[in-house]
Amino acid sequence: MPLVFHQDDGEAHRRRSFMVTTFGSAVIHGSPWDSRFLLYCSDGARSCSSTYDTLDSWIAWSFVELSVGKWFQHSPWGEDFKERQVRGGSVIADGWRGILVFHRGDEKALAKAFHVKNTWVSEEVCFTCKASRMSESSNLYTGFGRNAHHRTTIVDFQEFVTSKCNANAWTRIPGFDPSCIQYDWLHVLDLSLIPDAAASAVRMQ
Repeated sequence: MPLVFHQDDGEAHRRRSFMVTTFGSAVIHGSPWDSRFLLYCSDGARSCSSTYDTLDSWIAWSFVELSVGKWFQHSPWGEDFKERQVRGGSVIADGWRGILVFHRGDEKALAKAFHVKNTWVSEEVCFTCKASRMSESSNLYTGFGRNAHHRTTIVDFQEFVTSKCNANAWTRIPGFDPSCIQYDWLHVLDLSLIPDAAASAVRMQ
């Protein structure tokens, strides 16, 4: 079963931030909300980087457990689970397996999860390719057409780990690839492109 992990750092009353993470199936019939499950909701004012690193370690470890299809008898840090002495090694979900195929979120959430080295103020602004903010670069990020040169600079797993991110739990999942990282469509379209396009259309009239 292909699975999608989603996280979003949203603001609430008085700009207080909450991180909400969910997961669900990538192949469903009907509304995606029918198969979406809440993993956790954390208060940004009461959390720090180590909080999210610990939560991510547990969740990434759980996705590995689902992909193997058997209950693990140890924690992400190799500690024995006394509570699983009987269950350890037994089959999960009658033989079904869950494979993480997409890690989705807005840029802020993805940067927090993968501890990326590139931001919008870096020379290279993307953490999955070599798009640049430098006007003289052939990889200028504003060249977003089909033939944009930066589309040919998508990094592979080795380069992503060595030059695009710092240590994190997600890259330790067997089979992980940078192509698994996806921006949330709500932020890309509804909150970014559509408002700009609508404003441009109004000005043109």
